[in-house]
Amino acid sequence: MKLLSSSRTRWAEFNLFRELCVKRGTTLSLQILAFVDHYQGSYARAISLAKESLDLSIEIKAPRPIAYAKGLFGLNEYACGNLEEATEFFQEALKIFSEVDDKRNVAHTLVNLVRTAYRQGDTGTFLMLTLVIFTHPP
Repeated sequence: MKLLSSSRTRWAEFNLFRELCVKRGTTLSLQILAFVDHYQGSYARAISLAKESLDLSIEIKAPRPIAYAKGLFGLNEYACGNLEEATEFFQEALKIFSEVDDKRNVAHTLVNLVRTAYRQGDTGTFLMLTLVIFTHPP
């Protein structure tokens, strides 16, 4: 029940931001809703929300939300078993997070790249990225 309540709140926030033309708030709300849909297994809807968020993030030239959207695309590709595509999206997100010096999200994205390499059986990349995480934390 709490999740449903939270989802309603997020949709209300999204509608309010959109009505008030607050583009950053709209982008953030779209991304939160996309993450919720992703983790509930509604991948198509998550992608739709992430695409809308990406378009708006590009329009307002907001690099961090652009990287979040790329990360969402990566998570969805990973969940669907499209590991090469997931890697590409995670690498795009990592580049942007590094450029804006967002250390927390650099770390999260590196973990996603490690998981993807492990699932692909790419031991070399898995070990190299794991070593980077533990010896040079963001």
